[in-house]
Amino acid sequence: MVSHHFSVAPYIYRSQAKSGTCSFYAYATIYVIKKNKRVTLAIKAVQQQNTLVAIITYLLALIEPLKLKIERLYLDREFFCVPVIRWLQALDIPNEDASNYSW
Repeated sequence: MVSHHFSVAPYIYRSQAKSGTCSFYAYATIYVIKKNKRVTLAIKAVQQQNTLVAIITYLLALIEPLKLKIERLYLDREFFCVPVIRWLQALDIPNEDASNYSW
């Protein structure tokens, strides 16, 4: 028998209670919207020490084998920040604040 030790603590976030819970897991997704259809392409469990740039880089690396042309990357409010925008500009990926839209 092989024993594996895995701690979920780095994945648990705490916040003000909503619907009876104040602890939750965080994850980031990247998806495509085509003809008003949304398809999730990649998902990443987010650890507390992950930077936003690292999360975006990881997700983009996951979908790179698909050879998709990213016309525009819509970022959630949390990701629409100077470090992420600068990183995406360096990668020549157009981006926009997704909070302006109601998908």
